[in-house]
Amino acid sequence: MGKDKEPLGSEGRELNAEVARICLALHTARPFTHLAATDGGRDMPNKWVGDRFVPRPVVSYGVYEGPARFGRPVEGSGQLEGGDDELRLAFGQGLWGGRLPDDWQVIDAEMYAVLAYLRKMATAEDAADRRCLVLSDCKPALQQIEAAYRKGSLEGLREWDRGAALEGICRYRAQLDSVTFLWVPSHAGCASNAYADAAATAYMGASEIEDATAVIREAVRTRPCVYTDRRRTADREGGREVLDRRTYYATRGHTNEWVRGRLGEGLTAGSHTAGVTGPLWSDVVRGTTRHKWDKRQRIKDQHGEREIEFADVDDHNVVTKTVMGARVRQQAGVPHGAHHERIMRGEAGRETPGAATRSELRGCLVCKAARDAARRAALKRDPLCPVARKAAQQWTEEDENPPRATMAHLLSGACLGNREQARWFLRVARAQTGTAISKVAQAAPDSKDTLKTLRIAHVAALKGSRYRVLDEDGYDALAPAVGGVLPALVDDLSEKSRRDLGAGVTRNLQVVAEAATGAVQRWIQLNDEATARIMKREEHIEWLRKLFAGWKEARPALRESRRRRDNGGNVQTGQQPVGRTGAATAAQAGGSGDSGQRAKWVRLMMLLRLRERFRCWASFRMVLTRKGIDAMYKAYKKRRKKRRGASDDETEASADEGRADPGTAEADQTASTAEGTLGRGTRRAATSTDYGGPVTRRRRADDGEAEQSRRARRGREQDVAEISRRMYEEIRSSRDPRDHVEDG
Repeated sequence: MGKDKEPLGSEGRELNAEVARICLALHTARPFTHLAATDGGRDMPNKWVGDRFVPRPVVSYGVYEGPARFGRPVEGSGQLEGGDDELRLAFGQGLWGGRLPDDWQVIDAEMYAVLAYLRKMATAEDAADRRCLVLSDCKPALQQIEAAYRKGSLEGLREWDRGAALEGICRYRAQLDSVTFLWVPSHAGCASNAYADAAATAYMGASEIEDATAVIREAVRTRPCVYTDRRRTADREGGREVLDRRTYYATRGHTNEWVRGRLGEGLTAGSHTAGVTGPLWSDVVRGTTRHKWDKRQRIKDQHGEREIEFADVDDHNVVTKTVMGARVRQQAGVPHGAHHERIMRGEAGRETPGAATRSELRGCLVCKAARDAARRAALKRDPLCPVARKAAQQWTEEDENPPRATMAHLLSGACLGNREQARWFLRVARAQTGTAISKVAQAAPDSKDTLKTLRIAHVAALKGSRYRVLDEDGYDALAPAVGGVLPALVDDLSEKSRRDLGAGVTRNLQVVAEAATGAVQRWIQLNDEATARIMKREEHIEWLRKLFAGWKEARPALRESRRRRDNGGNVQTGQQPVGRTGAATAAQAGGSGDSGQRAKWVRLMMLLRLRERFRCWASFRMVLTRKGIDAMYKAYKKRRKKRRGASDDETEASADEGRADPGTAEADQTASTAEGTLGRGTRRAATSTDYGGPVTRRRRADDGEAEQSRRARRGREQDVAEISRRMYEEIRSSRDPRDHVEDG
C-alpha cells in the first residue's frame, strides 16, 4: 500500500487501536455521519530518458471513505454474506482521487484532497446536517487550515500561500454542521490512511490531469480574480494552472525549477550516484547520511548512552561530506575532482594560466613531499645510495606528468604520503562489504544487481589491501560502497524484513564511509601543510610578474651594451672574446643559441643567487619588499668591494714578482702598455719583439686570459647591478600598499 508499513503488523495494530479509541471518543462527543482519510503524493518516476536526466514530477491525491454497502442477507440469521468480488467492489467504491498539476508540492496535494472531500460533502442536499471527521497525516496543512478558520474572516487570505484553497476549505466547512480534523502519523501503518495513500499512488498513472483551477476558482469570493500561469507539463504544452502563491515566492520557485532543469540537462546516468544507474535502494541511500543520535539528542558509545556534543555533530558532517563526495566524485578539500575538470575546460582557451591550471601542474603535493623526504633520508645515510638516485629520477618524471589529487588517488593507495591510511580503509571495506554480501545473499537472493555491486566492491578492496595499488576503475568499483548507493532490491520481502535488511547493510556501509573519512582527512591535513608554501608564493605572484616584466624590458639594452663591450676591441683582430662559448656567439650573431640564452636568462634573473641565499621559493617574497631590496643591494655592494680589494692584492703581488725578476718586469710593463692601447676586453696583440723565454711568454698569455675573464665577469656583474638598481628605484617610487607587506 504505497509507502505505508503493514497495517496488520505489530506497530500497525497498536496504532490502529489507538486511532480507533480516539475516534470513538470523538464520536461520543459529537456523533459523526461521515468519515474520510485524505492523502497527497508526489513522485519522480521518469528521471532518466536514455542517458539524460529529465525531471518529470507526478502529483496526485487520494481519498478513502470506507467500504460501500455490500452483501446479501442470510435468512433467519440476520447476517450478510458476500464473495471476494463484492468485497473488492465495495472497497473500490470508497476510494477516489485524481492527478494534479506536475509543479505542485506535496502540501498542495494534501490540502487539495481536503478541499475536494469537503466540496463533495457541501454540495450534497443534506449538507447542513452532515458532521464529518477527516483524518490526515500532513500536520502543516492541518495547522494552516485551522489557523485560517479561526481567523474569523476570509479577508486577507490572498496574502497567504495557498490562500485560495484555504478560502475554499473555510467556505465549504461553514456550510456543514461540523468538521473535525484528526492528525495521524504518516506511513506508520494506520489502515485508513494506507488506503488513501494507495489511491493517490494509483492515480499517479492517470492520463488526464484534474482541472484543479476550476475547483479552486469556484470557491473564491473575496478577490476579483485568481492568478494562473502557463506551465509546460509532461503531457501537454502551454496549459494554465492556478498560481496559489505570493507572487515573489512563486516566481522564485519557478526560477529554481528552471535552473534545476537546465542543470539536469547536462547530467548523465550515474553522474551523482557513484556510477549506479536505475532504481536505488532508498533505505540505504538515506540511511548512510543519517546521524547516530536519537530524537532525545542522545547517542550510544562504548561507555553507554550520553548526550551529543559539538564534536559529534562535526564528525557526522565530515562523514556526510565524504559520502556525498564519493557519489559525485568531488570531495571538499581534495583539489582535483569533477568541479576541477569543469574549471580546467573553462581555462583551456586562456593565454594566462589560472589557479586550476597551476594546481594541475603541481599535482599531488603529498606525494612530492613524501618522495622528497625519502630522498633526503637516503642521502643522509649514503650520498651514493641508488634509492636516492631513483627518487631523483622519479621526481623529474613526476614533474613532467604529476599525479592528480583525486579521490581515487587518495583511497586506492597510490598516494605515497597517505598509503597506510588508504590500506587500512581498504581492509575495512573488504571486511564490511563481505558481511553485507552475506546478509543480502541470505535475505534477498534474487537481487542480482545489488549483489553484483557489492561483490565488485569487495573484490576491488581485496586487491587493494593485499596485492597492488588500485587504478581508476578499481576506485569506481569501490565508490558505491563509500557513497552508500546500491541498486534496489527486487525480492518480495515483508516490510519488517526489508527494513531490518536495509538497517544492517546501512551499518556496514557507514563503517566503510567512516574509514574513508579518516583516510581523506589525513591526506587533507598533509596537503594543507604542503600547500602553505605554495599559497605564500601565490600571494606574491604579482611581484614575480613585475620582476620578469622589468627584466624583459631591460634585456635588449643590456645585450647591446655587452655586445659593444665584449667585441669593441675584437673587430680589428677578428678573435673570439675570452670566456664566450660558441652558442653564446651564435645567439649574439642572430643564430639559434637557445642553451646560451637560457643560461644568460637564469643568470640575469639572479635565481641561482636567490636560491643559494633563500633555501625555498616561499622565501622569495622576502627580497621583493623595500627592506629586502635594500639589504640585497647593500650586500651586493659589499661583495663587489671585497672582490675589488682582492683584485688590487693580485696586482700588487704581480708588481712584487716583477721587481724580484728584473728580466721580465720591463717586458710585462711593455706588454701591459700595449694591451691598454687595444681597448677594454681585448687580447694583447702579438709584437715583433719577444722579451724573455718560453716560460715568460706562457705566463704573459695566462695573465692576459685571466684579465679577460675578470673583465667579462665584471661586465656580467654590471648587468646584474643595473637590473637591481632599476628594480630598487621602481619599488622605492611605488605607492602600492602591497609594498609594505614586510615593513613590520
